[in-house]
Amino acid sequence: VFEVIDGGGSAVARRPVTDANGTATVGAWTLGETPGTNTLRATATGLSVQPVVFTALATAGAPASLTISAGNNQTATAGALLPVAPAVVVRDNRGNPVAGVTVTFTASTGVLTGASAVSNAAGQATVGSWRLGNTAGVQTLTASIINVPTVTFTATATAGVAANVVVVGDSVAPNFPVNSFISPLPTARVVDANGNPVSGAAVTFESLDGTNTLTGATRTTGTDGLAQLTSWRIGTTAGVYRLRVLVSGLTLTPDVTWRVTGTALAASQAAALSAATQSATAEAAVTSIPTVRVTDQFNNPVLGVTVTFAVGTGSGTISGGTTVTAVTDANGSASSGAWVMPSGSGARTVTATVSGSILGSPITFTANVP
Repeated sequence: VFEVIDGGGSAVARRPVTDANGTATVGAWTLGETPGTNTLRATATGLSVQPVVFTALATAGAPASLTISAGNNQTATAGALLPVAPAVVVRDNRGNPVAGVTVTFTASTGVLTGASAVSNAAGQATVGSWRLGNTAGVQTLTASIINVPTVTFTATATAGVAANVVVVGDSVAPNFPVNSFISPLPTARVVDANGNPVSGAAVTFESLDGTNTLTGATRTTGTDGLAQLTSWRIGTTAGVYRLRVLVSGLTLTPDVTWRVTGTALAASQAAALSAATQSATAEAAVTSIPTVRVTDQFNNPVLGVTVTFAVGTGSGTISGGTTVTAVTDANGSASSGAWVMPSGSGARTVTATVSGSILGSPITFTANVP
């Protein structure tokens, strides 16, 4: 009689009869499904003899599956080592762990050590380490062996701490008339050391030059790392206006700035820049040459405005004639040139007329000859 006494296997034709040689053979012995020692015992009925014990070692079958055992769905800073090394278990078609199998790990991005690992007695193979790539987002790692479906690990790389600010668009805007709202608005992206956008950073836009009116100057970056000023209105004085951005916990050297030049509005007023009334000497040039200054409504000088100077009857010459046309310079001023008195005494005049509908024009300059 043959009986399986250990290992969980089975035997068939377990009660053979001895042949002419005294030999009895079991029909078949199937080992159990778990690796380890299997035992089959043979006893002879009616005889007082010790049983015969047969042993066999059951080993795992060929690799049939891979399963993840550790290190899936981790989150770490981009460029950092994952805290748990990814690991898999190799099993045969009965679910038994298979030792001695080489598993190859391949990362979509980042750096691996020990990318080729051999399964241990528990069927487990573990990659040496996985350092994530520098770009924030989902990254993957696959484990594979021959003729078995691969398994995939997923890791999420997050942005690190704020390290820099990047200007989105142009930092130097075209010229804008004074008292204007600036568009497009200054926009900054806060990034980590690898250039990944940083969310939740406290950003402040601050005036450097000029009288700026800002709204929404304190912002918090979104998931895209962006912060945008709500509105920017420059002052009424022509010249350079600048803003800079400050980020909490971050020192920016040099400053990250935006620049715009405020330009004068259309000419709207004019006034005498030189003396409107002066004393003069007959047949000599006046000391103070007739000069006007043309400005916009905020008193900014206006370039390129035409001014016509004309001498009054019997009032001498300007620049050798009776009329002179001049154009205002960058200071908004225009002059008649030398004004020479005629002979004799009396009040002499020059009239300056500014083109367009200009408040204060025409302007009369008077020279009194004793």
